[in-house]
Amino acid sequence: MRKVIAVSIILVGIDLIIKGLIMNLMYYQQKITVIPNFFSLWYVRNDGAAFSILSGQQFFLISIAIMVLVYLVYLIKVEEKISKFMLVIYSMLIAGITSNLIDRVLFGEVVDYLAFNFGNYAFPVFNLADTMIVLAFVGYIGEWIYRSIKHGKIN
Repeated sequence: MRKVIAVSIILVGIDLIIKGLIMNLMYYQQKITVIPNFFSLWYVRNDGAAFSILSGQQFFLISIAIMVLVYLVYLIKVEEKISKFMLVIYSMLIAGITSNLIDRVLFGEVVDYLAFNFGNYAFPVFNLADTMIVLAFVGYIGEWIYRSIKHGKIN
C-alpha cells in the first residue's frame, strides 16, 4: 500500500505542477500550437466529467471520486500480492482521480490543456490526470483478460 501511495503522490504532484504552470503562464482559453494541425496546449476548464457530461454536477462528481478512491484502497488492502504492473495501474488510477478531485474541490472545475486534432476531428481537451485514468483502465482490463486466459476462463 505504501508503494502505491508514494507513486500516486509523485504522479499527482507532476499533474498539479503542470496544471499550475498552465494556469500561471497562459490566459484562460489561450491556445498555443505545438505541432500544426495535430497538437496544441489549450487552457480550458471543464465542470463536468469526460466530454463534459454531468456538467455542473460537482457534488455528484466529487462524491463518486471519493467512493471510487475508497473502493480502490479497499481492493489494494485485500489483494494478497500486487504485481509491479498492478502497482503502476493502481497508482495511476488513484493519482488521476485524486488530481482531478483536487481541481474540483479548489476550483469547482478541472483544468484541461492537451488538445489533439486528427484531420478535421478535434478530440476533447484533456489533461495528464485523464490520461492516467484511461491508461490505468485499459491496463486493468488487459490484466483481467490476461488472467482470465491464463486460468482458462476465456478460450
